[in-house]
Amino acid sequence: INLFLLNFSVLSSLFFVEIISYKYYYSTDRQKFIIKNLLNSNFEWDNRTKGEFINFLQQKQNIGVYPHYSPNGWLSTNLLQKNEEIVKIRSDNKNLYPLSNISNSLIVHCNEYGKWQYFATDEFGFNNPLNQQIDEEDINIVLIGDSFVEGFCHGKNQDIGSLIRNKGYNVYNFGKAGGGIIHYNAIYNEYVLNNDHLNPDLIVLFVFFTNDVGDTYEEYNVDVYKNYSDLKYYNQDLINNQKYADNILKN
Repeated sequence: INLFLLNFSVLSSLFFVEIISYKYYYSTDRQKFIIKNLLNSNFEWDNRTKGEFINFLQQKQNIGVYPHYSPNGWLSTNLLQKNEEIVKIRSDNKNLYPLSNISNSLIVHCNEYGKWQYFATDEFGFNNPLNQQIDEEDINIVLIGDSFVEGFCHGKNQDIGSLIRNKGYNVYNFGKAGGGIIHYNAIYNEYVLNNDHLNPDLIVLFVFFTNDVGDTYEEYNVDVYKNYSDLKYYNQDLINNQKYADNILKN
Protein backbone atom coordinates (compact mmCIF):
# COMPACT_ATOMS: atom_id res chain seq x y z
CA ILE A 1 0.00 0.00 0.00
CA ASN A 2 2.82 2.37 0.89
CA LEU A 3 4.60 1.61 -2.39
CA PHE A 4 1.37 2.25 -4.31
CA LEU A 5 0.79 5.55 -2.49
CA LEU A 6 4.38 6.61 -3.17
CA ASN A 7 4.15 5.85 -6.90
CA PHE A 8 0.72 7.42 -7.15
CA SER A 9 1.91 10.61 -5.45
CA VAL A 10 5.00 10.90 -7.65
CA LEU A 11 3.09 10.25 -10.90
CA SER A 12 0.27 12.61 -9.92
CA SER A 13 2.79 15.35 -9.15
CA LEU A 14 4.58 14.83 -12.45
CA PHE A 15 1.28 14.87 -14.32
CA PHE A 16 0.28 18.12 -12.59
CA VAL A 17 3.63 19.73 -13.48
CA GLU A 18 3.18 18.58 -17.09
CA ILE A 19 -0.25 20.24 -17.33
CA ILE A 20 1.09 23.51 -15.92
CA SER A 21 4.08 23.40 -18.28
CA TYR A 22 1.85 22.67 -21.26
CA LYS A 23 -0.50 25.55 -20.49
CA TYR A 24 2.44 27.92 -19.93
CA TYR A 25 4.23 26.93 -23.13
CA TYR A 26 1.20 27.20 -25.40
CA SER A 27 -0.61 30.14 -23.81
CA THR A 28 1.43 32.46 -21.63
CA ASP A 29 4.02 33.70 -24.14
CA ARG A 30 1.40 34.56 -26.75
CA GLN A 31 -0.90 36.17 -24.19
CA LYS A 32 1.99 38.28 -22.84
CA PHE A 33 2.85 39.36 -26.36
CA ILE A 34 -0.74 40.41 -27.11
CA ILE A 35 -1.17 42.20 -23.77
CA LYS A 36 2.14 44.02 -24.27
CA ASN A 37 0.95 45.27 -27.66
CA LEU A 38 -2.44 46.31 -26.30
CA LEU A 39 -0.77 48.31 -23.53
CA ASN A 40 1.67 49.93 -25.93
CA SER A 41 0.19 53.33 -26.79
CA ASN A 42 2.11 53.37 -30.09
CA PHE A 43 0.65 50.07 -31.27
CA GLU A 44 -2.66 50.13 -33.12
CA TRP A 45 -4.37 46.75 -33.47
CA ASP A 46 -5.66 46.20 -37.01
CA ASN A 47 -9.32 45.23 -36.65
CA ARG A 48 -10.07 45.07 -40.37
CA THR A 49 -11.37 41.80 -41.78
CA LYS A 50 -9.19 39.89 -44.22
CA GLY A 51 -11.42 41.01 -47.09
CA GLU A 52 -11.18 44.66 -46.05
CA PHE A 53 -7.40 44.47 -45.80
CA ILE A 54 -7.13 42.75 -49.20
CA ASN A 55 -9.20 45.54 -50.80
CA PHE A 56 -7.00 48.14 -49.11
CA LEU A 57 -3.78 46.44 -50.20
CA GLN A 58 -5.03 45.93 -53.76
CA GLN A 59 -5.38 49.71 -54.20
CA LYS A 60 -1.64 50.11 -53.54
CA GLN A 61 -0.35 47.22 -55.69
CA ASN A 62 0.02 46.52 -59.38
CA ILE A 63 -0.32 42.75 -58.91
CA GLY A 64 -3.19 40.66 -57.60
CA VAL A 65 -3.86 40.34 -53.87
CA TYR A 66 -5.66 37.19 -52.69
CA PRO A 67 -6.47 35.27 -49.50
CA HIS A 68 -4.37 32.28 -48.51
CA TYR A 69 -5.43 28.90 -49.91
CA SER A 70 -5.15 25.63 -47.97
CA PRO A 71 -5.49 22.66 -50.36
CA ASN A 72 -5.69 20.12 -47.55
CA GLY A 73 -8.82 21.74 -46.12
CA TRP A 74 -10.56 21.94 -49.49
CA LEU A 75 -9.69 18.40 -50.51
CA SER A 76 -10.43 16.78 -47.14
CA THR A 77 -13.92 18.29 -47.06
CA ASN A 78 -14.53 17.14 -50.67
CA LEU A 79 -15.54 20.71 -51.58
CA LEU A 80 -13.51 20.62 -54.81
CA GLN A 81 -15.17 17.36 -55.81
CA LYS A 82 -18.83 17.90 -54.85
CA ASN A 83 -19.69 21.59 -55.18
CA GLU A 84 -21.34 21.87 -58.61
CA GLU A 85 -20.10 25.38 -59.31
CA ILE A 86 -16.52 24.52 -58.40
CA VAL A 87 -16.66 21.26 -60.37
CA LYS A 88 -17.67 23.32 -63.43
CA ILE A 89 -14.78 25.74 -62.87
CA ARG A 90 -12.37 22.82 -62.55
CA SER A 91 -13.72 21.12 -65.69
CA ASP A 92 -12.97 24.33 -67.64
CA ASN A 93 -9.39 24.24 -66.32
CA LYS A 94 -8.18 20.67 -66.97
CA ASN A 95 -9.88 19.30 -63.82
CA LEU A 96 -6.88 20.23 -61.71
CA TYR A 97 -6.57 20.14 -57.94
CA PRO A 98 -4.39 23.15 -57.03
CA LEU A 99 -1.72 22.50 -54.39
CA SER A 100 -0.25 26.00 -54.10
CA ASN A 101 -1.39 29.61 -53.84
CA ILE A 102 -2.07 31.84 -56.87
CA SER A 103 1.23 32.57 -58.57
CA ASN A 104 2.93 35.98 -58.91
CA SER A 105 0.62 37.56 -56.34
CA LEU A 106 0.43 38.87 -52.81
CA ILE A 107 -1.12 36.35 -50.42
CA VAL A 108 -2.74 37.60 -47.21
CA HIS A 109 -2.71 34.85 -44.60
CA CYS A 110 -3.35 35.88 -41.00
CA ASN A 111 -3.55 38.51 -38.28
CA GLU A 112 -2.43 36.65 -35.17
CA TYR A 113 -0.71 39.50 -33.34
CA GLY A 114 -2.63 42.58 -34.45
CA LYS A 115 -1.07 43.05 -37.88
CA TRP A 116 -2.11 41.47 -41.17
CA GLN A 117 0.72 39.43 -42.69
CA TYR A 118 1.25 38.68 -46.38
CA PHE A 119 3.93 37.39 -48.73
CA ALA A 120 4.65 37.45 -52.46
CA THR A 121 4.47 34.20 -54.43
CA ASP A 122 6.75 32.92 -57.16
CA GLU A 123 5.78 31.54 -60.57
CA PHE A 124 4.38 28.39 -58.91
CA GLY A 125 2.48 30.04 -56.06
CA PHE A 126 4.98 29.45 -53.25
CA ASN A 127 6.70 31.82 -50.83
CA ASN A 128 9.85 32.43 -52.91
CA PRO A 129 11.28 35.33 -54.89
CA LEU A 130 9.74 35.48 -58.37
CA ASN A 131 12.14 33.96 -60.92
CA GLN A 132 14.86 33.92 -58.30
CA GLN A 133 18.42 34.07 -59.58
CA ILE A 134 20.55 31.03 -58.86
CA ASP A 135 24.22 31.16 -57.94
CA GLU A 136 25.73 28.00 -59.43
CA GLU A 137 28.44 28.01 -56.76
CA ASP A 138 25.99 27.79 -53.86
CA ILE A 139 24.27 24.74 -52.38
CA ASN A 140 20.68 24.16 -53.59
CA ILE A 141 18.21 23.39 -50.80
CA VAL A 142 14.54 22.36 -51.16
CA LEU A 143 12.25 22.78 -48.14
CA ILE A 144 8.96 20.86 -47.86
CA GLY A 145 6.52 21.15 -44.96
CA ASP A 146 3.40 22.88 -43.70
CA SER A 147 2.72 26.31 -42.16
CA PHE A 148 6.04 26.46 -40.30
CA VAL A 149 7.92 26.22 -43.59
CA GLU A 150 5.55 28.40 -45.60
CA GLY A 151 5.91 31.22 -43.08
CA PHE A 152 2.25 31.36 -42.07
CA CYS A 153 1.53 34.26 -39.67
CA HIS A 154 5.06 35.64 -40.09
CA GLY A 155 6.09 38.85 -41.81
CA LYS A 156 7.64 39.16 -45.25
CA ASN A 157 11.07 37.50 -45.54
CA GLN A 158 10.72 35.97 -42.08
CA ASP A 159 10.04 32.41 -43.28
CA ILE A 160 12.68 29.69 -42.86
CA GLY A 161 13.56 29.79 -46.56
CA SER A 162 14.31 33.52 -46.53
CA LEU A 163 16.45 33.25 -43.40
CA ILE A 164 18.53 30.43 -44.92
CA ARG A 165 18.70 32.29 -48.24
CA ASN A 166 20.24 35.23 -46.40
CA LYS A 167 23.09 32.91 -45.40
CA GLY A 168 24.07 32.56 -49.06
CA TYR A 169 22.26 29.36 -50.13
CA ASN A 170 19.88 28.75 -53.02
CA VAL A 171 16.58 27.92 -51.30
CA TYR A 172 13.30 26.74 -52.81
CA ASN A 173 10.50 26.93 -50.24
CA PHE A 174 7.68 24.52 -51.12
CA GLY A 175 5.99 24.77 -47.72
CA LYS A 176 2.18 24.83 -47.70
CA ALA A 177 0.03 25.26 -44.62
CA GLY A 178 -2.36 22.50 -43.62
CA GLY A 179 -0.89 19.30 -44.92
CA GLY A 180 0.34 15.86 -43.92
CA ILE A 181 2.91 13.43 -45.30
CA ILE A 182 0.87 12.51 -48.39
CA HIS A 183 0.41 16.20 -49.20
CA TYR A 184 4.18 16.70 -48.89
CA ASN A 185 4.71 13.82 -51.30
CA ALA A 186 2.25 15.44 -53.74
CA ILE A 187 4.21 18.70 -53.59
CA TYR A 188 7.44 16.77 -54.23
CA ASN A 189 5.98 14.89 -57.22
CA GLU A 190 4.58 18.04 -58.78
CA TYR A 191 7.21 20.70 -58.19
CA VAL A 192 10.51 18.97 -57.41
CA LEU A 193 10.66 15.60 -59.14
CA ASN A 194 9.91 16.90 -62.65
CA ASN A 195 11.41 20.37 -62.31
CA ASP A 196 14.37 20.69 -64.69
CA HIS A 197 15.22 24.05 -63.12
CA LEU A 198 15.98 22.42 -59.76
CA ASN A 199 19.06 20.45 -58.95
CA PRO A 200 18.77 20.11 -55.16
CA ASP A 201 21.75 19.05 -53.09
CA LEU A 202 19.49 18.73 -50.05
CA ILE A 203 15.76 18.09 -49.67
CA VAL A 204 14.59 18.86 -46.13
CA LEU A 205 11.19 17.54 -45.00
CA PHE A 206 9.74 19.21 -41.90
CA VAL A 207 7.30 17.05 -39.91
CA PHE A 208 5.24 18.51 -37.06
CA PHE A 209 3.85 15.43 -35.34
CA THR A 210 1.20 17.29 -33.31
CA ASN A 211 -1.03 17.57 -36.39
CA ASP A 212 0.80 15.97 -39.35
CA VAL A 213 -0.11 12.42 -38.30
CA GLY A 214 -3.82 13.25 -38.12
CA ASP A 215 -3.64 15.18 -41.41
CA THR A 216 -2.02 12.17 -43.08
CA TYR A 217 -4.85 9.87 -41.96
CA GLU A 218 -7.38 12.33 -43.38
CA GLU A 219 -5.51 12.57 -46.68
CA TYR A 220 -5.48 8.82 -47.17
CA ASN A 221 -9.29 8.91 -47.46
CA VAL A 222 -9.21 11.57 -50.22
CA ASP A 223 -9.09 10.12 -53.75
CA VAL A 224 -6.69 12.65 -55.25
CA TYR A 225 -4.26 12.20 -52.36
CA LYS A 226 -4.55 8.41 -52.62
CA ASN A 227 -3.30 8.71 -56.19
CA TYR A 228 -0.12 10.31 -54.88
CA SER A 229 0.34 7.66 -52.18
CA ASP A 230 -0.57 4.59 -54.26
CA LEU A 231 0.92 5.53 -57.65
CA LYS A 232 4.66 6.16 -57.34
CA TYR A 233 5.11 8.87 -59.99
CA TYR A 234 1.55 10.25 -60.17
CA ASN A 235 1.28 13.98 -60.89
CA GLN A 236 -1.13 16.46 -62.51
CA ASP A 237 1.66 18.28 -64.36
CA LEU A 238 0.89 21.35 -62.26
CA ILE A 239 4.31 22.78 -63.01
CA ASN A 240 3.25 23.28 -66.65
CA ASN A 241 -0.37 24.18 -65.88
CA GLN A 242 -0.05 26.90 -63.26
CA LYS A 243 -2.30 29.31 -65.18
CA TYR A 244 -5.17 26.80 -65.02
CA ALA A 245 -4.61 26.21 -61.31
CA ASP A 246 -4.59 29.99 -60.83
CA ASN A 247 -7.88 30.31 -62.75
CA ILE A 248 -9.54 27.79 -60.46
CA LEU A 249 -8.44 29.63 -57.32
CA LYS A 250 -9.30 33.06 -58.68
CA ASN A 251 -12.80 31.94 -59.61
